[in-house]
Amino acid sequence: METIKKNRVFKSKSSLIFYIRIVALPTLQFLIFYIGVNFNSLILAFKEYDGGTAHFAGFSNFETAFKNLVHDPELTPAIRNSLILYVCTVLITFGALVFAFYIYKQRFGSAVFRFILFLPQIISSVVLVLIFMYFVEEGLPAFHITDVGLLSSPDTDFQTILFYNVWAGFGIQLMMYNGAMSSVPESVSEAAKIDGVSSFQEFFFITIPGIWGTLSTFIVVCICEIFTNMMCLVSFKSLGAESRIITFGYYLYREMWRASKGGIVVGEKLPYLSALGVIFSVIAIVLT
Repeated sequence: METIKKNRVFKSKSSLIFYIRIVALPTLQFLIFYIGVNFNSLILAFKEYDGGTAHFAGFSNFETAFKNLVHDPELTPAIRNSLILYVCTVLITFGALVFAFYIYKQRFGSAVFRFILFLPQIISSVVLVLIFMYFVEEGLPAFHITDVGLLSSPDTDFQTILFYNVWAGFGIQLMMYNGAMSSVPESVSEAAKIDGVSSFQEFFFITIPGIWGTLSTFIVVCICEIFTNMMCLVSFKSLGAESRIITFGYYLYREMWRASKGGIVVGEKLPYLSALGVIFSVIAIVLT
C-alpha cells in the first residue's frame, strides 16, 4: 500500500512539474506583453504632461474622452462604422456556415470553392489590397470596363472597403467552421440519415448545435474587434482617410502615429488616448 501511495505522489508531482513547464512561457509572455503593457497604459490615463513633466490628472482625461465620444466629429462616425463592420461580420457568418457545410459534405466542386475562398488568406494583404484597388478603380480594360472609381467616389468608398473586409475575412470563417464540423461524430449524421433526416435538418439540428461552441466564441470575440479593427484603411488610405469612413481602431492608430514624431513620443495626447483605450476595454469586457 505504501508503495502504491508513493507512486501516486510521484506521478502527481511529475504531472505538476510537467504542467508548470508547459504553461511557464505563455504565462510569462502574458504577464509582460499584456498585463505589463496595459498596466502602464492604465497609469498613463491618470496623468497629464506639462512641458515634458508628468503630473497626476485624476479623471480629467476620462472626462475629455467621454465628451469627445459624443461631440467629436471624428469619433461619431467611427462609432457608426465600427458597429456596421461588426454587424456585417456577424451576418456573413451564416453564409460562411452554409459554404462550410457544403465543403464538409464534399459536394461537387467543394475543393475548388475551398481554394478560391481561402485564397485571400494566402496572398499578402498589401498585395491583395493593391489588386482589389486596381479592379474597383480601373475596372477590366480587356472587357471595356474602365474608370469604375468606386474608391474615389464619396458615395461608394466606404461600402467598397466594407465589402473587401467581409470578403477577405470570409475564408477564415469558412476554414474555422469546416474544421469544427469535422469534429461532429459521423455516427450521429449516419443515424440521422437512417431516420430520414434531410440535409437542411442535419444542418440546423445536428451540425449547428455540434459546433455551437466555436460559433458562439467567434461572435463574442468579434465584440473586441469593434474597438480594434482598422478595416484595412491604412492599406487603402494610408493615414489620410476621411473622418466619415474611419473606425475606432484606425482612429487610435492614426492618433498614436501623430503623437509620435520621428520616433520621439510627444506626451501631451498620450494620456487622453490611454483613457480612451481604457474606456473601450471596459465596454468590451462588459459586452463580452
